[in-house]
Amino acid sequence: MASISSLCREALTITVRIEYNYGQRAVYPHCEKSKLLAQLARTKTLTAYALQTITALGYEIEVLQPVVTL
Repeated sequence: MASISSLCREALTITVRIEYNYGQRAVYPHCEKSKLLAQLARTKTLTAYALQTITALGYEIEVLQPVVTL
């Protein structure tokens, strides 16, 4: 059974993915919560200011690592 603290931590975690477009870093929302936060900010990507504000709200930001197959 999961503890209450682990459930709260999971509830305050968002997942994003980072892509580079023409040398510029873009942070795209990946999970439903991060998509809703981007929608609230009225952007398709999360800006540095939005990420700073999201962190100030107590969210942890988890970056999705790309999978490279050879």
